[in-house]
Amino acid sequence: MKQYNVGIIGATGMVGQRFSLLLANHPWFNVKVLAASPRSAGKRYEDAVGAKWAMKQDIPEQFKDMIVLDATADIEKIASQVDFVFCAVDMKKDEIRALEEKYAKAECPVVSNNSAHRATPDVPMVVPEINPEHIEIIKAQKERLGTKRGFIAVKSNCSLQSYVPALNALKDKYGIKQAMVCTYQAISGAGKTFETMPEIIDNVIPYIGGEEEKSEQEPLKIWGHIEGNRIVNADGPKISSQCLRVPVSDGHTAAIFVQFDKKPTKEEVIKAWTEYSGVPQELELPSAPKQFLHYFTEDNRPQAKLDRNLENGMAISIGRLRDDIIWDYKALLDNEQAMPVSVAVQAELNGRKLSGNVHTFSMRSINECLLGYMDSRMKFHDTGDFFAAYVNEDNPNISQILREALDSRIVNRFWGYQSKDPKVVDKQVYALWYVLQKRGFKYSSISNTSLSSNVVFTQRVRTFDDAFESAQINCVDGSALFASLLKAVNINPILIRVPGHMFVGYYTDRSHTNIHFLETSMIGDVNLDDFFPEEKLDSTMAGKSQESISRLMFEKSKEYATRIYNENREQIHSGKVNYMFLEIDKATRALIQPVGK
Repeated sequence: MKQYNVGIIGATGMVGQRFSLLLANHPWFNVKVLAASPRSAGKRYEDAVGAKWAMKQDIPEQFKDMIVLDATADIEKIASQVDFVFCAVDMKKDEIRALEEKYAKAECPVVSNNSAHRATPDVPMVVPEINPEHIEIIKAQKERLGTKRGFIAVKSNCSLQSYVPALNALKDKYGIKQAMVCTYQAISGAGKTFETMPEIIDNVIPYIGGEEEKSEQEPLKIWGHIEGNRIVNADGPKISSQCLRVPVSDGHTAAIFVQFDKKPTKEEVIKAWTEYSGVPQELELPSAPKQFLHYFTEDNRPQAKLDRNLENGMAISIGRLRDDIIWDYKALLDNEQAMPVSVAVQAELNGRKLSGNVHTFSMRSINECLLGYMDSRMKFHDTGDFFAAYVNEDNPNISQILREALDSRIVNRFWGYQSKDPKVVDKQVYALWYVLQKRGFKYSSISNTSLSSNVVFTQRVRTFDDAFESAQINCVDGSALFASLLKAVNINPILIRVPGHMFVGYYTDRSHTNIHFLETSMIGDVNLDDFFPEEKLDSTMAGKSQESISRLMFEKSKEYATRIYNENREQIHSGKVNYMFLEIDKATRALIQPVGK
């Protein structure tokens, strides 16, 4: 096998140190160059690293006396000595992007551990067992850079490498609607040891800057496809993540909750994992694990300390597969009315039957939103946040409404906040409003509850499907339906509740500094004079086009809802009973998942 001369850029950092160990005895690669910052340049590698050496193994002997080059000033010199470089530098993202492109334009391919180029459309982000075909985009990248050999390829975020392959083994056959992920990330991911990060000892840090966004977005690029000169991200599945830094030296762990299109059995999942392999296994590459996904049957496995070096650290350890009771609500979907359920309990001791008891519980319809309940001390607890469950941005019918909105030519695409112009956001919202009005939605109220109770209080709410199929909405249904559409086009919606009424708001900018409000009950066939009696607007409607009427209704809806908000602003933000300001954001979605299809 041909040997390749390679370089390590950022060789003195923790990832660079790991590269040196992985490459020291590799059958294909001969490390010809070690490069780092100007303060390390000109020194022996052992001296440059000094006390910063963080690996448990010693510095490989063949590297100790190598003179470290300047990663930024010696690009041409480095490029002339190697076939390609591995890059893992500690710099600002724009500086990293510039540096890696300089190497590429010097006809030196770059395999990068950095995140700077992961979002670049023509830079492949490859997990070899999942998307090796993305390498083909390098041709387009070379054309952009004007190179013959030089290009950039990146690896994904380290935490998602723990769970994306496990999902990928199931995705095509069973379909994945959405996943919730909680990652427990070792301090090595921050380039730290317990000596350099003493604050992690006896501690858990519940936030890692930028990690949640990477965990949610990068899988979509990995699952995307090449279209022309770019990689187009996959539309789904939706992933919600929470990333924690934990006191572990090496090895990331993830807990995953998955909702499937076609739910597999436990046996089918384990079989899919056991049989899963990719191109690296087919080619028997020297670093490739023979068994990529390992499933442990023990309840206390995997463990980072025990399993992080499985197959030389290249395999993924999986365990504790079990049914999730929260997302298994199909039975509730089929239940349209509240109904009593009796549960019989019979105790037995040493073969002798003791007393039994029967308790009757109220199984409520999925259409009933829990407003609140009285505890044993007759204190009322408001649970209006559950209205978020009726905002379902993943409903299959949404695509039909979006298509109709695009066909109206009011907008030619939905781009959320990308334009950074509030007027453009409003235009997208109006396009959705116009379609719903054109569909002839009618205002139709329904009773508060189908099962009376002195303890539990509920609000009857139509799901997205119910409202869509019947073309009937009240203020609550309409707010939830419209919020679903806003969420689907990446405009952040808000449910606002005052006593006896609900309306919807939306941010007009990504920074959430400005809000517009909509009275969704005005989507239906209503008399404007009921809302603005002093203006006598209904008399001016004769002869006007559908769009001009819809536009007027939209603007008056904003005016009316804004007035209600301003009149109740203090109470809405006070947390008082029957008042609510509920953003349908990532934090809400982590706690309350949508109901319905």
